Amino acid sequence: MDEEATDPKEARVFTNVISGLQRNYPKDKLEEISTSFCFICLLHLANEQGLKLETGEENPDAEDEKRVGNIWDLKVYRDPTAAPAA
Repeated sequence: MDEEATDPKEARVFTNVISGLQRNYPKDKLEEISTSFCFICLLHLANEQGLKLETGEENPDAEDEKRVGNIWDLKVYRDPTAAPAA
């Protein structure tokens, strides 16, 4: 991949990443990709590539979201000091 590195201060939001899959996969293949699978892949990449995950804005009225956050608002940052896992 020859893309320019992302700004470590700029977050990618999980919702936008999932939506971006539509550009890369045909509809029949996209239907086979679950949100859970995408999240597991994100955790794997975060571990391997040193990505920082952060919950989005917390909703003080929702007790569950307060504790774990909303997956759709999850923010992913590149850590410029992280080295790929061996």
